[in-house]
Amino acid sequence: MIDFDLLNEISEYAKTHVESSKEFYAGRNQSHDYIFRQILDGKISEFSAYYYLKAKGYSLRPPDLKHYEQHEKSHSADLIANNKTHLHVKSISLTSLERYGISFLVEKNDPQVKNPQDDNFYMVMVQRSYLVYEPHAFIPAKDIIWKAPINRKLVTKLAYYEK
Repeated sequence: MIDFDLLNEISEYAKTHVESSKEFYAGRNQSHDYIFRQILDGKISEFSAYYYLKAKGYSLRPPDLKHYEQHEKSHSADLIANNKTHLHVKSISLTSLERYGISFLVEKNDPQVKNPQDDNFYMVMVQRSYLVYEPHAFIPAKDIIWKAPINRKLVTKLAYYEK
């Protein structure tokens, strides 16, 4: 369960992440608040996935709240269950769900796009209320057929659309 203290930690993480990556996000023509909210929602979703899996008996470490410089960031899994299943958590906000349906974006250079591994899955989490995300699907990385994003400005991204 995401309590007040954890929400504060996640908020501080998101704030630090946005501030340290201003130049990276500058070309996206997105507001500071929008980017902050995306990072906040993503991390809330990761913790929701973590608590869901823990309740199901899986062994895993909690999501990382460490700040990484841009050059230190990777495409590694958000969670690793039972030391073998790599889960890339993808959050779908209420707004995004209404606009695009079940979908998510990845970078074109993500290793799971170029060379998907059998032990890598996308765990799709759908927002139900501000702090509540529920699992929608576990999709093997190797089974995804990537498409161009609806938003053609996202030239470095690929998209998954459920339908």
